[in-house]
Amino acid sequence: MRRADRRNAVPAGLAALALVVPLTLVGIAGLTETTRDGTHDAGNASDVGPLLADVVGDSMAPPVASTTLLSLSSSIAVLGSPVTARVQVTGGSPTGSVQVLVDGTPVATVPLAADGTATVRLPADVATGRFTVTAVYGGAPTAAPPVLGSTSAAASLTVTRAVPTVRTDGTDWTVRRGDPKDVQVRVAGVEGVTPTGTVDVWVNGVRKATAALDPRGAAVVTLPKGTRASLVIVTFAGDPTYLPWIATPRLLVVR
Repeated sequence: MRRADRRNAVPAGLAALALVVPLTLVGIAGLTETTRDGTHDAGNASDVGPLLADVVGDSMAPPVASTTLLSLSSSIAVLGSPVTARVQVTGGSPTGSVQVLVDGTPVATVPLAADGTATVRLPADVATGRFTVTAVYGGAPTAAPPVLGSTSAAASLTVTRAVPTVRTDGTDWTVRRGDPKDVQVRVAGVEGVTPTGTVDVWVNGVRKATAALDPRGAAVVTLPKGTRASLVIVTFAGDPTYLPWIATPRLLVVR
């Protein structure tokens, strides 16, 4: 008997449909009006179409593809020079934000303007070398219609070494013979990127001393005690971030 019952049973899907269709018809019938003579005005049933469209129209709208474009204000820049990335997202009504990445590492996330654009200033302390810059738009899933995300083509950026400043401020250029003859050196560059390496001190064209820069980019070089009045020049050897450079020559007066 159990096998026979299963063969004669109504499938669950058909049973659900049998319930839904009458309920739908009842809802439609509820939209009709009874006239004074007792007849039914079925004309108002035409309101069902727009009503159903309002209910399912936006939710059923297919998502729109987006396109993200990225351009750089310059493809070659000196370390510390401002480089701006401009992003344009098109397709549907893009909202939300875009993320800008340098060699795959996020450096900024900014909201889109009403016209689908965004402007991002790249960090000034990007290291020297060659990089790729891309923009990623995450999409607008709640927009009507929804907008899909997209990624821009990669733009190439080359950052070259910067020119530092080499100063000898704080040095006493007039000393007595028995006084220490210390040359205070400071090498500076882009904020947040301290020069590294060594400096040389030249006396009358001959290199007399070499010193390593400390974490502040500073060094103190002590000249031989017997140094007489001389022309002193300080040079910076350069590093992967900064070019070699020279300080303003100074005259050491020994009394």
